[in-house]
Amino acid sequence: MKEVIALLATRPDDVRAHLRVRWSVFGKEEGYLSSREPPVSMEFDRFDGLETTRHFIVVIREEDGK
Repeated sequence: MKEVIALLATRPDDVRAHLRVRWSVFGKEEGYLSSREPPVSMEFDRFDGLETTRHFIVVIREEDGK
């Protein structure tokens, strides 16, 4: 069985990690973003800087059968 955990990214390090994952998924894996590698390997837009924007971190864990 899988366990899904959703957390609100509140620390700057968590938000930066979210933006790096977003670049990896939408830029590298799916090819939706420019093929040119950005200098910071993060995907962000004008909404990410708004005070009202929230980023979520979702972790999926597999139970080990114990």
